[in-house]
Amino acid sequence: MNTKKVLLNVAFAAALTGLIFAGCKKENDTSATDEMSEQLTNGTDESRFSAASDEALDDVNNIALDNSKFRGVNGQWILLGLHTPCNVVIDSSLKDHGTLTVTFNGNDCANLHSRTGSVTLQLPYNAATNTVTPWSTAGCTLTVTFHDFSITRLSDGKSLTFNGSKTITNVNGGLVDDEPDFTAPVVHHITGMMQVTFDNNTSRTWNIDRTRTIARFNNVTTVTITGNATENGYSNVSVWGINRKGNVFTVTINTPVVLSSTCNFNAMSGVRMIHGVIRELTITYGVDQAGNPITNGCPYGFKLNWIGKNGTAKQAVISY
Repeated sequence: MNTKKVLLNVAFAAALTGLIFAGCKKENDTSATDEMSEQLTNGTDESRFSAASDEALDDVNNIALDNSKFRGVNGQWILLGLHTPCNVVIDSSLKDHGTLTVTFNGNDCANLHSRTGSVTLQLPYNAATNTVTPWSTAGCTLTVTFHDFSITRLSDGKSLTFNGSKTITNVNGGLVDDEPDFTAPVVHHITGMMQVTFDNNTSRTWNIDRTRTIARFNNVTTVTITGNATENGYSNVSVWGINRKGNVFTVTINTPVVLSSTCNFNAMSGVRMIHGVIRELTITYGVDQAGNPITNGCPYGFKLNWIGKNGTAKQAVISY
């Protein structure tokens, strides 16, 4: 073989090797990008779902406050004005049977979200005695049924649509009224099964089993969220189901999530973990822009942490 031919063969082999390595690098880069995108979706979907659920439950409580049949007449409630959410129409024609239907059509009072669809509230009703168990009664169970209830975040147009039912048990009784201090926290145990439709029209069924404990001192309200279920081999589970990608996932609350009225009810602290997704994901609430836990003031958002495919630690910080 002459020298020229040998050199050509060497050059060809080198070029081929370069293309192979370039292709591998591109594949790895693409894989890393896809992994980051999928983890961001996993983390933000669950956080948005929980936040939207909380807002809906707060609306339910406020609607009950404005309706004497629902809240009960025997408590010494402190009510400073009306509490009905903005841009809703309430059908109270069946209130004597413990039923209210709420139709949403517009922005919430803070102009952070737009809502459409309807929600039906049903208290326990005894047809034999024609009596309704008020929501303020210890042990009362309120059924909340969502009918194409859609909530859209105005900042970016991201939406979630809910269908299905939740049951809320008022464990110790009482209401979240306007008194500056609660002598005892109000405890709500929430269970249910919801069909969730995301902004890409993917629909999935998610289950819920969690507790919200609402306390107030010096006009500052805190909400502490914990998980109650044992599912898929995990305890302290708050949500489980199938995500957009079709993965069976389980959310555990490893450290209770605490929200505060001083920071627009954004989470100040707490840790959730999402199991069963592409990489096990840890969500830490109440961090600054660098992902550090806040020591004073209001947090920037929450951070996502996981171990990537190549064994390196990954992190993303998301604003509220």
